[in-house]
This record gives sequence, C-alpha cells and structure tokens, in this order.
Amino acid sequence: MRYFAAFALFALGASAQEVVTLPTGTPRPGAWTGPFHSTTTVTTDPQLHTNVMLLIDLTGDRDRLVQSLPRILANAKAKMMQSLPGVNPAFGEEWERRMAALVNVDDFVQLAAHTYEKHFTNDEVLSLIALMEAKKTGKMASVSPQLQQKFSTEGSAMLGEIAGASAELAVRLSTQVGSDIGKEHPEYFQQLPPPPPRRTPATRQLQ
Repeated sequence: MRYFAAFALFALGASAQEVVTLPTGTPRPGAWTGPFHSTTTVTTDPQLHTNVMLLIDLTGDRDRLVQSLPRILANAKAKMMQSLPGVNPAFGEEWERRMAALVNVDDFVQLAAHTYEKHFTNDEVLSLIALMEAKKTGKMASVSPQLQQKFSTEGSAMLGEIAGASAELAVRLSTQVGSDIGKEHPEYFQQLPPPPPRRTPATRQLQ
C-alpha cells in the first residue's frame, strides 16, 4: 500500500527538469489546467473518503514522504542543474527553497486517495484497514481472494493513475516556481547561449 509515495517522489524528480523545457505559463499537452487543489476536492462518498484516509494513515506513507521530501528536492535540483550547465547555481538553490515551502504533501496524499476511491468499495477499504491494524498488533490476517485478485488486475492501473496525477501537480508547482524565479532574477540565466534563429519560409527557400 505504498502506491502514492513512490510516484510522488518520482514526479518531483522529473518535474525539476521540465521547468526548463516548458515556455512560461504553458501547460503540457493533456495536463490538468485547473487550480492546484481542484483535483483534491471531489469525493463521491464521504464515508469512503474518510476510511481511505485512515487506511493511508495506517500505511505510514504520508510520514515517509514528509521525511523524504528534503532529499527528494535536493536530488531534483541536482538533476535540473545538470541539464542547465549555463544557469547560475543560485537558481537551483532558490528553486529548492521555494519548492520546500510550496509543496504540500497532503495534496499528493489526496491524489492517491482519489485513486483508491475509484478502485475500492467501502467494504474493501474496511477489510484493508482491518488487515493493517491486525499487522500492527502482530496478529495473523489476510484479505479475501477477490480483493487479492483486484490488486493483481488493477494494481498497474492504480500506479499509473497516481503517477500521472502526481506528475502533473509536481510539474505545475515546479514550473510556477521556476517562472517566478526567472522573472525576479533574470541574471541567473545570462550565461545561457542565445536560442537559434527561427527559420522562416523565406530563409528555408534561400537554403
């Protein structure tokens, strides 16, 4: 039950590099373009949502993500700066500082919860809660063969949904931070080579 944590971490690492490949204010094709919290406010069953949040709490995934976030951001910054050899290192330091202040782990938790709610019924979630609670007390417990089969058949889809949603959110946050820093500190990018001239139809004909 560590679906959201692993992919939230991956998404943050990937998003750092995408800061420099997206024009300011331009979403990726097919990306979520609503407010940051729009994907976290839709629930079809309040009781199911409450139980899913309890289940995630029992896994300890949220706490692990909180503890790992400084390392995740540091690694993401390193990857980003490797792809931008001409950018002042101060950009990376400022990006990391602002991302640490902006990233809300609970947003990623809610994205994972939304996926759980799509795939599991309330009774199935209650069964998983009972399993986690039994394990914490050292008792033997298992879930039904039907639920085990659901994990086998739908687990990959769940991973993909959480990965995609987490990546979109992480990219948007990272792109916002990178854009803000670029506007406030254009001097960080003064050593970048100028972009190649655009080829117009006239220049293509001359060539």
